[in-house]
Amino acid sequence: MSCPLQGTVLHYSGGDANAAFSTLYVVYVVNALIYAEMFGFIPYVRLDEQRNNIAVSSTTNWDSFFQPVSSFEPACGATRIIDPPQSFWYPRVHSLEPWAVRGWYYGSSDALPRDRIAYDAAWYSERRAKGARLFQKYIRLKSGIKHEFDDTWLRLCGKADHVLGVHIRGTDKAAGRRKVAFEEYRPYIEQYLAKHNRVYWQKRYGYILCL
Repeated sequence: MSCPLQGTVLHYSGGDANAAFSTLYVVYVVNALIYAEMFGFIPYVRLDEQRNNIAVSSTTNWDSFFQPVSSFEPACGATRIIDPPQSFWYPRVHSLEPWAVRGWYYGSSDALPRDRIAYDAAWYSERRAKGARLFQKYIRLKSGIKHEFDDTWLRLCGKADHVLGVHIRGTDKAAGRRKVAFEEYRPYIEQYLAKHNRVYWQKRYGYILCL
């Protein structure tokens, strides 16, 4: 075991009790990493199943899928460990802090574009770039899961040069979001297919177009 230099550890143990996997394991974690970098904390992720009853259990946690985000482990000890309450992550960071990464327009108006209907490319680009940097720096899949993904990718897409993923979600829209009919975004898929014409269709979860 290789322990980091002594310092203050920021323990992210879970946010919104009803958050699904990508929000709990990606969005909240990225924002915890942002916060850790802002204050020079050592990040540590271990989810408390009492804080989330959807994507965490006695057998499902961060280390089920990902490698540690730092070299800190509880056995290392630390000068100080900060484990903010659930209310710190939600609603404060998730919805109110203007620096937090968001996947769409929600939360404090200070963090949102004036027009919340139109697609704001600059707004999304800024958040995607910030999230991508942190994801690449800290978040790594466990080797077994990565190999499984790689094998599945090769089986479904081979050596595809272009991949278009379309997330079809119409059953659990909440927080004021409207369900978007397939016909509304079908033209964008067709525009893409006008240039690339080989398609892999995944029926259950959406479309994966491997081109």
